[in-house]
Amino acid sequence: MFDNVAVEGELRNTGSGCYTLWIQWTVDLTVGPPFKMGTQCGPGSVPVRFEKPGGLGTTWVKICRDTQHTDCSPIQYL
Repeated sequence: MFDNVAVEGELRNTGSGCYTLWIQWTVDLTVGPPFKMGTQCGPGSVPVRFEKPGGLGTTWVKICRDTQHTDCSPIQYL
């Protein structure tokens, strides 16, 4: 059996803008839609936690400079 994939931590912001953490995964060569895990606007932090059953496929996260799925960092594979 495969282990679960989990993301847990904090999204922190020290500036005045908004930042959003997104997660996305691929199963059987099918890319799923991105899911918003958390948004922090202005200074502060927000807890983020996500878990899904493990298995074949890839999972990645990225941080975007807004509340939409635009102006994002490179993806980070888990």
